[in-house]
Parts: sequence; C-alpha cells; structure tokens
Amino acid sequence: MSNDNGEDQDFVAAGWDSIDASLTVLYPGVEPTHYGTIVKWALGGPDPLDGVSIFRNAGPPDHWHYVSYGLTELYVKESETEEFSGYGFEFTFRLAIESGEEEETPPTWPIGLMQNLARYVFQTGNVFDYGHRIPLNSPILKGSQTLLCGAMFVVDPELGIVESPNGQYCFLQIIGTTSDELDAAEAWNTKKFIDILARENKLLVTSLHRPSIMDNPEVATLIKEGIEKDGSTCGTLYVGDSEILEEREEASPELTFKVLEKDVASVRRLIAGRLLHGRQLTLVSPESSLVLVPADFCDWNKGNEGFVVNMSANLVKNVLSALDSGEKRCSFDELKDFVIATK
Repeated sequence: MSNDNGEDQDFVAAGWDSIDASLTVLYPGVEPTHYGTIVKWALGGPDPLDGVSIFRNAGPPDHWHYVSYGLTELYVKESETEEFSGYGFEFTFRLAIESGEEEETPPTWPIGLMQNLARYVFQTGNVFDYGHRIPLNSPILKGSQTLLCGAMFVVDPELGIVESPNGQYCFLQIIGTTSDELDAAEAWNTKKFIDILARENKLLVTSLHRPSIMDNPEVATLIKEGIEKDGSTCGTLYVGDSEILEEREEASPELTFKVLEKDVASVRRLIAGRLLHGRQLTLVSPESSLVLVPADFCDWNKGNEGFVVNMSANLVKNVLSALDSGEKRCSFDELKDFVIATK
C-alpha cells in the first residue's frame, strides 16, 4: 500500500467523490489518513479495495473510523444495474482507542481485514448486508489475545445510505464479535442481537479487549428468552464438507446426512430454532442440499437440487436428541430410511 490522499484522478470519479462528500459532512475540514492500493485489482493486484481512509472520531468512545473505497463503482457507471452502485456497499470499521493509548497514527491491521472481506466478495460474488454475520476462523487481530473472532454487519450509524450518480449504496460497518455471540445471533436474530450490543455502545465501536456480552447474566437471559420466543431467522446453513447421500441398503433407498462434528452444534441450534417454530431449514453442502420441513407426517423425496425431508414434531424431537447424544450414527422409528451420522 502507499500512503496518499486518493485525489489525483484524471478521469471522472463520481463514485469516489460521493464517498468523499459523505465524509466531508461527518468530518468537515478534516484531512484523513489514506492508504491507497499500489496495484489495482483490475490490473492483477491482490487487493480489491482501491483505498481506505481513516478518521479520528471522538465518539464516545474515542475511536478510529475506517472507510473503504472500492466495493462501489468509484469512477464511471459500468454495471447494468442502475439501482445500485457496484456491490451496493462500502465497508466501515470503528476501532476503539483504549484508555492510556496515545497513538497518533491509526493501526493498519483493520485495512487487511477489510481487504480480506472485500476479496471474498470479489471472488465469490456473495455480498454482505445488514444482519449478516461471519466467523473469521482466527482472532480478528491475528496473534492477539482478543476474544473477537467473528464479524457482524450493520449500516454505519453515522454514514447510513447514500444515493450517488452511480446508484444507491450503504456504508456497511463491520463489528468484531466473539464466537458465543455469533452462536447466539445464529440461534435468534442478528439484527435484534446488534440492537442489544448498541445499548451500551451506540456507535458499535470494536474494542479488542472487551468480554462477550453473554458473560452478563441479565443480557444472556434476555437473549435466551428472545431465542425461545422468536426462534431463528437463519433459514439456510452452509455445512461445509458434510455429505447428503442417497444410499441403497438391500435395494431400499436410504437418505444419509453425514455432518461434520464441528457443524453439529449449529445444525442442532437451527433445527430447534426453525422447525420447532414451524419454519423450514435448508442445509447446503458442496454437492447437494437438504430441506427440513415441519409437517404432520414423515417422508423424504429427491428433487432437482437436493432432498426434502418432511418431519413430524416427534421426529424433530428425536433428531435433536440424537444430535445431543454424540452417537456416530442414528436412525429413527418415525422415518427408518433417514439417517444422521457424524464424521
């Protein structure tokens, strides 16, 4: 990366100017620290974002405010989608300046976080939105002792949604979260969970040193009650290298769901949070999908894109018990040709 101000453009930069305009309103007269990408993604460079600007924000709490340039159409309009600019969002991130710190230069590691998340978007085409969440599979700052190892996303509370010459976009803020917070949001409703986070942290500033809010008994009880009352809004779960197979035993077809041990807890949470509340759940593996549907009867069938299992309330209860048991292979009286195995 090179440190520059991102202003030397010899061509139309309507999208870039739109971001600058929003930041000028929030930080009038303030010159940000700006890191620009040396070799742009379009020219074969490794970093998809053209740059990140960083401002100091008094909060409360006092923090660094990072804003990306590159997920929207920064220059001329190229996509055929008139409504949105590029992917429809730019990342922001707010990092607490901890008590006793006298840093005049903002840490650069959040830029790497933003680039990694943007790289995922560019490579897969999957976009993030308000209420989404993602495990990071390591501490948010690698090598640190922080408990934060995941992220949730919210519309930036100060920058919001913008109408630009290239279409609408939002400033989408990354929030550092703990693993048990991710689990609780998955079992419930990520937007409602973020609302609870914001009660004590209005700007949703990420602090590397904070504990999980689940350590607060009152908050944990409130979230548990929400889960029991509302169930989960997460209707689809990607189950990695789990397998969904139609196997034959003595000429009789048998549907087997071979779930990775690391995914058992999430599968169990979402079966309880969806089917016990009358909602279906779709489990997606690399090769197929399995749709679990609450019903008054039990059967399964194969469709064009995967398998559908209709599950009575009693079968749901027994599947949950099987997932709790730790047994490697379980079949069910209600649907003898349906098997759940762990691997």
